[in-house]
Amino acid sequence: MNNFRLTVTLLFLGTLNASAQQEKSVQKEKSDPSKNVSEWLANSKSLKTFSKAFKVAGENSGGQNALESGSIPFTIFAPSDSALAKIDKEAKSDEEKIENTFLDRNERHTGYHIFYGEKLTSKKLMAMAKNKKFLENQVFGGKQQLSEKEGSIFIGGCKVTQADILCKGGVIHVIDGALKATR
Repeated sequence: MNNFRLTVTLLFLGTLNASAQQEKSVQKEKSDPSKNVSEWLANSKSLKTFSKAFKVAGENSGGQNALESGSIPFTIFAPSDSALAKIDKEAKSDEEKIENTFLDRNERHTGYHIFYGEKLTSKKLMAMAKNKKFLENQVFGGKQQLSEKEGSIFIGGCKVTQADILCKGGVIHVIDGALKATR
C-alpha cells in the first residue's frame, strides 16, 4: 500500500513539474513602444524565425524604413516558431529546415503578414472579426478574412494566440500559422 501511495505521489509531482515547465516555455511576449519593429523582433523569444524573415525581406526590398521610423502605422500578424514548425512535418525536429521553409518563400511571403496604414488592436480586430470583415494588404495584394470563434480572433484561418504587443508605430499579434497569398 505504501508503494502505491509513493507511486501516485511521484506521478502527481511529475505532472505538476511538467505543467510548470510547459507554462515557462509558453512565455508571453511583452510590449515595448520605445523599440522599433526590428529591435522588438530581434529580442523576441518565440518569433525568431519571423524576425529573420523580416530582416531578409527588409534587406531585399529596402521598404521597411517607414516601419523602422514608426511614421506609418502598421499591424503585423507574426507566426510563432512553433506554428512555423507545422508548415513542414519533417521540420519539427530540424530548426534550420523550419527557418529555410519560411525564409525561402521570399520577402513577399513575409509581406503577407504586414498590414500598413492602421494600428489594429484586438478590440478593433474583434469587432471586424464578428462581422467577418477582410483586411486588405495594400502593398503585397490580397486580402485576409477575419473571423471570431468562441472569443478568439482568426485571420486567414490562423488563430491569434497573443494580441496587442505594442512597438514603435504599430502592433504585433502572434498567430498559430502562416498566412497564404489570396486574391
